Amino acid sequence: MKLILTDNPKECPTKFPEGYSLNQVNGKTIKQYDGNADVIIVLCSRGLAKDLWQINLPSCRLVHLFSVGYDNVDLAKYKEKDIPLCNAAGVYDNVLAEYVVYAMLLYAKRFHHSLKNRMFRPLRNYHYMTEIAGKTVGVMGCGKIGTAVARHLSGFGVSIIGYAKHTKEKEGFSMIYHEDSINEFFSKSDFVINTLPHDESTIGLINSNVLESAKPDMTFINIGRDSIFNGDDFYNHLKAHRDANAILDIFELLPNPITNKYRRLSNVLVMPRVASISKESEDALKQLLSENINAAIGGGELKNRVI
Repeated sequence: MKLILTDNPKECPTKFPEGYSLNQVNGKTIKQYDGNADVIIVLCSRGLAKDLWQINLPSCRLVHLFSVGYDNVDLAKYKEKDIPLCNAAGVYDNVLAEYVVYAMLLYAKRFHHSLKNRMFRPLRNYHYMTEIAGKTVGVMGCGKIGTAVARHLSGFGVSIIGYAKHTKEKEGFSMIYHEDSINEFFSKSDFVINTLPHDESTIGLINSNVLESAKPDMTFINIGRDSIFNGDDFYNHLKAHRDANAILDIFELLPNPITNKYRRLSNVLVMPRVASISKESEDALKQLLSENINAAIGGGELKNRVI
């Protein structure tokens, strides 16, 4: 029996080619498969993939991530071992874009307050609620996810600008800014949406200098990595500017409801990493995994190959 290993069977397809079985592992138990020629495929989280190259899997034809991001995964080691690595690019574009629209409307209409306050009187609070039409939305990251966000917002009457490392033009964006003009990008944006990955160019990108350029009532929505924040700069900015708002969905570690400092701020909504969750995205991931499993076994072309 040939083996397919995973650290999360819930993310995996339910049917596999004849002669293949799925075994659950973790960072410790996978060591027992060191040197095992029956292991053909590994379907895994970024955490397991980060250390998997240390295990000798002589017959492995595919390591497939459940995530889009592959930071901290040593691609050179996989290349050295000649093991293909694929990611889940494209799987979460739609659900993340829909989440951004939801988050923008949530804050514009202040639903997060009205649902809690039964005595809410909208007719007495014209200054309190707003519209997103006519606003400028700054999308950090002009890749597949950022482009999906721009596409979903195109019918709302907003102006969409982008921030990217190299991209100069992209359909859906009226203007794209780069690191040397990030302050101007923030100064123009009523909403800032972060979709950027974790890499050397994004770590600590949002610092006090950048935030000084932001509009005092900016709404920030993070569906990218929290490493984009430089220390306490963003927290201090939100604490000092109560007209600013933030919805934070992505943390490297799930935020503790008691100790997470952002939860203490009334203008911040901390979400438990739910932006990418939907039945459709789960089905799309399982379909992608099935296709790449069959391709790896049959010698076909792999989708979303990173190396």
